[in-house]
Formats: sequence, structure tokens, C-alpha cells
Amino acid sequence: MQSAYIVGAKRSIVSPINGPLSSLKINELAAPVINNLIETSGIKFDDVDELIVS
Repeated sequence: MQSAYIVGAKRSIVSPINGPLSSLKINELAAPVINNLIETSGIKFDDVDELIVS
């Protein structure tokens, strides 16, 4: 079994249902958050094998 690490937590901005962000897909909302999390954690993108988003 491989080790798992929690390197940090971030969140996207919040918008009401049918609000200004309703036209965005989940990957469009999540990508900037994930990129920032990895960049600020000090790890390399290539070192991430799996990412769980909830």
C-alpha cells in the first residue's frame, strides 16, 4: 500500500444556483484551484498520482 498525503485545502468561489458561474463546467472551476494548491504546496505536478476532489 502506498502512502497518502493531504498537502492542503482550497476552495473555489461560491455562487448561487443559476448565478454568474452556472455556465462553467466543474473542470473549469476546479482547475485554477487545483493548480494553485499544487503550486503552493511545493510539490511537483508530476508527483501527483491521484487527486480526490469533493
